[in-house]
This record gives sequence, C-alpha cells and structure tokens, in this order.
Amino acid sequence: MDVARPWKEQSPKPLVAAPELGGRFYAWSWSSDGRKLAGDLRNEGDASSGIGIYSLDTERLERLTDYGTRPVWLGDNRRLLFTRQGQLHGLDSHSGKSREVLSVAPGTMGGVTLSPDARVMYFSVNVAEADIWLATLN
Repeated sequence: MDVARPWKEQSPKPLVAAPELGGRFYAWSWSSDGRKLAGDLRNEGDASSGIGIYSLDTERLERLTDYGTRPVWLGDNRRLLFTRQGQLHGLDSHSGKSREVLSVAPGTMGGVTLSPDARVMYFSVNVAEADIWLATLN
C-alpha cells in the first residue's frame, strides 16, 4: 500500500503464499529501511520452519534457512537474529551464514525484540522445573 495515497484509492493485496518454498510466509520484522520483511516460512501441516525475506522492491520471497523462527532485523538491514532450538542465532542475509550467538541452557529462549536503536535486546527464558514424588500404594 502507498501511504501517500488516501485509503479509498488503495488496493491492498496479500504479500505471498510460498508453495514453491514449501508453505506459507509469516512476516515477523520490518527492516529499518522499510524495504524488506523477514519472517517464518512454514510448511503446510508441519511444525517445521525456516527463515525467509520478502523484498517489497522485487515482490519476491527468498528462503535463507530451513530452520529457525521469529527473525528480527538488526539496524544494518543485512543481519538478523532468530531463535533455533531455544538458542539465539545470528544470520547474514547476503551470505546466508548463521551462527549461535547466545544460549540460556538449560532453559530455552523465547521471542526476541530489539529496541529501536538495536542497542538493547529483550527476550524471555522458558525454564521447566519439576519435582519427583514417590507414593506407596496400599
């Protein structure tokens, strides 16, 4: 949509369905220049995921990984952070290379959010605690 035009003159359209990439695209984060969306590529009927980028300039979707969820852009419009198996990973969208950045083991990391200047990161840590009980049956 064009923000300079009145709403009545707009013709919104869905971004993309990605059958050629294995499923649907769920947008998660805008790049700071407003030209790209990063999101999850999810396979139909399957919990598996991957990271994809949709370019508003080319109207094309590109798969970057076959793993990970919830990508967020860093301020350089090139690198992203995302979670994979409860750990934080960094991803270079140009080279496609990724690496682990942070682990909170034995817990798992939830979604990550960055401050507007990308200097502060917010995240949750999920920890499961349990007791084991013994009962004698009569």
